Amino acid sequence: MKSTSEALRHISSKGLRFLLRCINHSWTTGTIPVEWRRATIVPLLKPGNSPELLESYRPISLTSIVSKVAEKMVLKDCFGCGRHIPTSMHIVLCVPRRCSWHT
Repeated sequence: MKSTSEALRHISSKGLRFLLRCINHSWTTGTIPVEWRRATIVPLLKPGNSPELLESYRPISLTSIVSKVAEKMVLKDCFGCGRHIPTSMHIVLCVPRRCSWHT
């Protein structure tokens, strides 16, 4: 099943709790569902460049909305409200813990 940002905006409280359990399970077990890892690579034309040249494009990855939500929750949990941008070293040192949903 594909999820969209619009569907997530209208998800019920029960659905949010289920999504949170899925994200927590992924975080605590260190496993990421295949659907969350899939991406569609799309070429994006760089501004002011010729569309006829291959080097005029840069690839972007269109990923799952749920994986983006999970990523934001984990980053917020590890680094608190995005006060600084994590580096690869921060990720290595980040200790897994359960995410929480604050409303």
